[in-house]
Amino acid sequence: MKYSDLKDAIRQRTGITEKDIDAVLDAQRDIVIEESSAGNEVRLPDFGKFQGVDRAGRKGRNPKTGEEIQIAAKRVLKFSPFDAAKARVNIQ
Repeated sequence: MKYSDLKDAIRQRTGITEKDIDAVLDAQRDIVIEESSAGNEVRLPDFGKFQGVDRAGRKGRNPKTGEEIQIAAKRVLKFSPFDAAKARVNIQ
């Protein structure tokens, strides 16, 4: 599903305008990114939680040359679905 398809589905279910849908989806994205980067969890009921997780630096290999390289530490966005969401898509 593309972003435009998602907006169409939301419009059909709710009847709100495309402009309002854009505003809500943009705000949700920004809040999830801001809170996760600050180390906080964002929980969406019956769906799941987003959180920023620190990954330690590690050694890896350049697949082209086989040379050992150092992979830098970084913070990544992690999503964990709740059991209700898993059950609805049947992926347990």
